[in-house]
Amino acid sequence: MIETPVKAPPPSGPPSAPPPDARTRVMDLPPDPNGRHVHACSECGLPLHEDQAACLSCGAMVEQGSGYAGIRRAAVGSATALLVLGSAVGAAVAGLPHGKDVPKKTAGAQVFNPKKVIPPATAEAAPGADGATDLPSADSGSKPPAIAPKAPKGSDSTSLPDMSATTGGSTGSGLSGGGGSGSGSKVKTNGEDTGKKTREDEKAKPPKPAGPQLYPTGDHPASATVFTTSGPSGASGADYTIDSGAKTAWSTKTGDRGVMVTPSPGDYRAVGIITETPGWSLQIWRTNVDSPGGLESGDWAQAGIRDPVGRRAKLSVKDAKHYLVWVVDTAGKRVRINEIQVFQ
Repeated sequence: MIETPVKAPPPSGPPSAPPPDARTRVMDLPPDPNGRHVHACSECGLPLHEDQAACLSCGAMVEQGSGYAGIRRAAVGSATALLVLGSAVGAAVAGLPHGKDVPKKTAGAQVFNPKKVIPPATAEAAPGADGATDLPSADSGSKPPAIAPKAPKGSDSTSLPDMSATTGGSTGSGLSGGGGSGSGSKVKTNGEDTGKKTREDEKAKPPKPAGPQLYPTGDHPASATVFTTSGPSGASGADYTIDSGAKTAWSTKTGDRGVMVTPSPGDYRAVGIITETPGWSLQIWRTNVDSPGGLESGDWAQAGIRDPVGRRAKLSVKDAKHYLVWVVDTAGKRVRINEIQVFQ
């Protein structure tokens, strides 16, 4: 209970009644629960406002039947969280990384140019297929590849070891000055002999001559026989001229001999000769005798002459049973007849 303090009588004025005795003073009665205010503390009965959440006297929380106090607490908590988040965002916008002030750069006004095209961003290719270099795992037991030492600037590259043996070649060309005995040609680039041929050197080489090509429309004779001035010979090699392959050939070092071919039945008007050794001279003879003799027998009639012969020669002839491709002069070399064709 709260005791009411006793005030002293004023110093002047008419006499007043003596002060009440503290021992006989009646204490204040407790508040009547039925006489409380509409909004009052459930503990001490002190009047409260409608939106008051706690009693200012005893500190008891006020529970509203409608749950207004809970909503109020949620609103207060949300407001507090928003204030904290806003402070963090404001610090980031203000440019305060790691709690340090970052001076703001003053820039002049920039004018946007719509015609200027911004180039797209490009990325350089990484060593791996997926942009990363594979490293050996800890449990695989493999060691990372050794890094090749770099030669210092101004040093002679001839002091480096010969790495040509690691390429698997048996006679690889060594570096200049290393004492290598390789047969490969050495190309000097940037003051160093690399011992390798560049693409420019390969392009500068003259192309290899292509092999003889057959006529696409020619027919192959049915048989072929080596022939001399005295007539047919038992020498071999004539079949190479009618095997439909330009890589095989009949050859001779001397003139006055050739190959007699017998075409299949038909009306033929030309004879073609394919050779990989041009520059010699030939004659074409024809006959309708079943078993002709030598050129001096009178069984043959001349059908054409070609001097010199290129890689391919096609001569017009009359239809006959046999044709003789005769080597007149070899021009001092071995003559190779790769193929003989007839044309209807």
